[in-house]
Amino acid sequence: MKRLRCSFVFVLVLSGAWTRAEEWQSAHDHFRASEWQSALDALERIDAQELSPEQFDQLPYLRAECLFQLGDWRRAATEFQGFVQAQPQHKLTAQARFRIAEVAYFDGRDRTAKTSFDEFRQHAGEQWNEQACVYLGLIALRGAEYDDAERQFVRAIQQSPSGGRLEAHLGLVQVAFHRRRPNVMLERLAAVPEASKAPDSSLPVVAYWRGQAYFLLRQYDAAVDAFERVTEGQAEAPLIRSSLVGAAEADIKRGQLEPAIARLRAVAERWPTSESAERALLRLVQLEVDRTRYGEARAILSEFRDRFPDSLRVTRGRQLAGLIHLRKREYQSAIEIFQALSHASRNAVKSDLDRAVNWYYLAEAYYGDERPTQAIEVLQRIRIDALPSSLRTRVLFALATIYEQIEEYQAALDSLNRAADVSSGGMAETRIRVKRIELLCAMGHLERAFREAANWKPSTGAADAVRLNALRMVAETAYAAAEDRVALRAYQGLLHEDATAT
Repeated sequence: MKRLRCSFVFVLVLSGAWTRAEEWQSAHDHFRASEWQSALDALERIDAQELSPEQFDQLPYLRAECLFQLGDWRRAATEFQGFVQAQPQHKLTAQARFRIAEVAYFDGRDRTAKTSFDEFRQHAGEQWNEQACVYLGLIALRGAEYDDAERQFVRAIQQSPSGGRLEAHLGLVQVAFHRRRPNVMLERLAAVPEASKAPDSSLPVVAYWRGQAYFLLRQYDAAVDAFERVTEGQAEAPLIRSSLVGAAEADIKRGQLEPAIARLRAVAERWPTSESAERALLRLVQLEVDRTRYGEARAILSEFRDRFPDSLRVTRGRQLAGLIHLRKREYQSAIEIFQALSHASRNAVKSDLDRAVNWYYLAEAYYGDERPTQAIEVLQRIRIDALPSSLRTRVLFALATIYEQIEEYQAALDSLNRAADVSSGGMAETRIRVKRIELLCAMGHLERAFREAANWKPSTGAADAVRLNALRMVAETAYAAAEDRVALRAYQGLLHEDATAT
């Protein structure tokens, strides 16, 4: 649900003697009822010689429109092209040109689609601008050109006499989603005409995006409520699948793993051949690994391989297999898998981020196998500055830990300082501070270690307990090293903390 795909169904004014031929009348009835296959069959049976000239001119367009609605976009585009070339001045030519541009969009040919919609908007008149702007916004959104996408969606809304199409409003919601601005998402959703008229029974797609906004706000209970509104309603299957996955991720965040597993399993069983089922099974493997239930993880991974032997996600499956070996301390088996993945071609590895993750796990396996030098060599291959902040922190902390093991303390401290610069706080910051105090003690910089512990102002009780342990370590290290002045100040600090707590 990261992108919208929309198609505008035109209301055609098809004049002519509909009663001229029985099949023409039948095609007309099916067409008006959106029964596209029946309409196409009827059109194919028509004897063109029985039609009036106006009906004869419309026939290719109607056939193309049926093909378009049935999803046979390339054949439809060929038919529309033929219609435009044969009748460039026909009243349906503008609609045919619009369909040709739509086909390019659906086919993923964004550059061609953008050119077509731009040209179309310039020549087709004001009544087409709204629809064209929506598609231009979707194309920009798909290309991560968020400023341009926002401009196009705003333009579409401004040109609409009815407050803007749903697609334009949801386009603005998606722009805010990609910018990670959940409050803006909620503001945009409140402006959706359909939602503002009935906020308690809003459209499923509005509820879905509201769930995504609450998820980004870390309001996981509200996110689950919003996603469940979709899954319990009459939404289309893709939206239900995405909402089940969204609710599962929110469940995981709030520590309710069993409901999350049930939702992911429902996706895998209700849509057994879908890409969503592939992703759900792999997510289940990861959850079982995190719970140290390696037998269950391997069973689900085996199920994934049996159901999707030709999956494009086979690399992720191999990565999870290696992770299971790693967590079970079967380091040589893990090394073999991650070495193979790290040597795979760029076509086999989805992205540079996946490659970096494989290298990180390979380094972890080398470290567990007591081969720290090789672990460092692997970690140094990673372009750390290109990683997301959370993974960047993990890689830098791992480097610091390995450098500490081989007693290269300054290199370890440099890595920790870089990790502190990109850390988003929480437990990562706590671990970094403790490790830095340990390193300063190992390097004999006891005064700096004391200042680090004494000036640390944790935001949680758990972190404060860790700080006191670190201060105690400084006191004991200083006492053992006969650094009496530092030891005295550290012990006095502990006594003060005890007195305050009492």
